[in-house]
Amino acid sequence: MKLLPLLLFLSFAGWVILDANTGNYNVIVDFIREVPNADKVGHFFLFGVFTFLLNMTLRLHSIRLGKAELLTGSLIVLVIAMIEEFSQIAIISRTFNWLDIMSNVLGIATFSFLIIALHRRNWRLAL
Repeated sequence: MKLLPLLLFLSFAGWVILDANTGNYNVIVDFIREVPNADKVGHFFLFGVFTFLLNMTLRLHSIRLGKAELLTGSLIVLVIAMIEEFSQIAIISRTFNWLDIMSNVLGIATFSFLIIALHRRNWRLAL
């Protein structure tokens, strides 16, 4: 089932984000807090993998904005990433950070290009 990897990943990501938001740290959040720049790497891969899996689930559906054609899944993840990051302003146990946003955007862009490149090389990605 194409939806299963996305649902499993979202369950994992939701657990990590919920624990971070409530201040109930788990082994992953503890690791990220201890290792320098692990937070930025975590943001990159969290939103990058989310982008890859959502675009795969949506079978690389895209929309045209002017002359640009953009992956629908990538746009959805971008909106979610911005909402999640800006919501941290109101959460006492979290810290809003522009570098986190940059890491999110780099992850989304990198994994968008990755799935397009794999598709163009005729990888079977279960699309």
